[in-house]
Amino acid sequence: MAERPHGPGDSNRPGDETRDAFRYMDVGWSMLASVTGGLLGGWLLDRWLHTGPWLLVTGALRGIAIGLYELIMVALKAEKRR
Repeated sequence: MAERPHGPGDSNRPGDETRDAFRYMDVGWSMLASVTGGLLGGWLLDRWLHTGPWLLVTGALRGIAIGLYELIMVALKAEKRR
């Protein structure tokens, strides 16, 4: 039996799984970077302004929100491609 050639509309082309895996790993790293950046920025501002943990918490929440936004954007782009 001859194998059917892969066309441009075929979603099971070789390498698609690897490409998707790297795309989602990138989202994970973006989430980590945004939360870490928010925590670090909030901690530094708290130390500078002597405001206690409030800017640290605000920075963490902001980092989580940015990471979730990026996750949603990647998911929507993946859905459009299918």
